[in-house]
Amino acid sequence: MTFSQTMIRELRSLRVAVFHPADADRDELVLHIRRIGCTVYADWPIPSRPPRETDIALCLLSETGAALPDWPEVPLIAILEYESPVIVRSLLDSNAHGIVTKPIRAFGILSTLLLTRSLHRFGQRQKAKTDRLEETLRSRRLIDRAAEALAASGFGTLETCHQAIRRAAMAGRVTAASLAEDILAGKAVAAIEMHRKS
Repeated sequence: MTFSQTMIRELRSLRVAVFHPADADRDELVLHIRRIGCTVYADWPIPSRPPRETDIALCLLSETGAALPDWPEVPLIAILEYESPVIVRSLLDSNAHGIVTKPIRAFGILSTLLLTRSLHRFGQRQKAKTDRLEETLRSRRLIDRAAEALAASGFGTLETCHQAIRRAAMAGRVTAASLAEDILAGKAVAAIEMHRKS
């Protein structure tokens, strides 16, 4: 099953929060989303935290230019009443992945829900990759600093110190990065000494 087929299949299980003053526009939007098959929760004003188990949130972007909520874990759709420099600036500064315009129409809501969820998932995957890469680089820098400190203390060449850190980490069933932190804190020199020539 393709990613797009999975997304469409999951549509009916989505829990959608709509944050908009109680009026005919909100009623219309809630009705269209329910027709798609989603569970809908509506409220106003926008809370500081999203309701539990929210899969997508639609939030009115206020004419005052008040910021949309910063909820990285929830895909966000901005509801726009009109366009102005203040509104557009707020939209660009937000983490919104889609927009719905007023007056509310049925056309486009399904596509916006799907596209917003897809873009948000893509962003989450990219963030996870970036986080892993940053952690790898951080670990590598720690290990390099620890090896340099050992080499400067006369433990041997830089390569010998790197090998000793790896061996000691494996023997102690810890990560090389955590061992490097201990070395830099002066807590693991004995373990490294034991594995320097092994």
